[in-house]
Amino acid sequence: MGIALSLMACTANDSPTESSADSPALARSAAAAYTFIDLGTLDGCCSRAAGINAKAKSWASVTTQLKGLGGSLDVARGINSTGRVVGSSSPGFGSQTFHAVLWDKSGAVTDLGTLGGDVSSATGINSKGTVVGCSGLAGGISGFHAFTWNDGKMTDLGTLRGQQSCAAGIDDAGRVVGAADVSMGIGHAVICDHGVITDLAVLAGEGASSAVAINAEGTVVGFLQPLPEAGATHAAMWIRR
Repeated sequence: MGIALSLMACTANDSPTESSADSPALARSAAAAYTFIDLGTLDGCCSRAAGINAKAKSWASVTTQLKGLGGSLDVARGINSTGRVVGSSSPGFGSQTFHAVLWDKSGAVTDLGTLGGDVSSATGINSKGTVVGCSGLAGGISGFHAFTWNDGKMTDLGTLRGQQSCAAGIDDAGRVVGAADVSMGIGHAVICDHGVITDLAVLAGEGASSAVAINAEGTVVGFLQPLPEAGATHAAMWIRR
């Protein structure tokens, strides 16, 4: 399927073991294959990268500030192949709300609005400019619903058997992945294909899961929690048949 997935896991019960004679050479070989670039900050203490598009072979050590809606919170969460960025921004200083936003290549910001509630957040965008995320609802209804946004219109994608859903990624075919509640406190990975939501759950009982990305072949990746109360998570992949 053109995908390689590798996992490394450790637990508090793991104990150190002596390295084999080949380990240092392997480590040097792996390190030699990469060039590390510190992207810095915007004069503050902290920064974090959340996504990368297909055209970004290097950032040339230049950090560009994306100005939001005028408040104190601006968060970028996704970028597409044309350089458009999505995330969330607070509309004013001291505001306790935030809205999903879209930055174009020039840095101009667009407020994507909400589904009637006070808050929304954008998490992904495909190359066609369709944005996904989740939003609060009108009428004081609790919880969030997944949405798509395109050409100024935000569409509620609905839920499964619970009250909440949230979209995390979208491919160029318009297939949206994320998670939706199926019972109190339990969410399942889902895919929404042109309005039809499919539960991707693979676990019996009370196991939880979430989908975070989908590629052009329809392969979905995310994570699952076999025992949610234990807090442990496993990386997961759903391959389209």
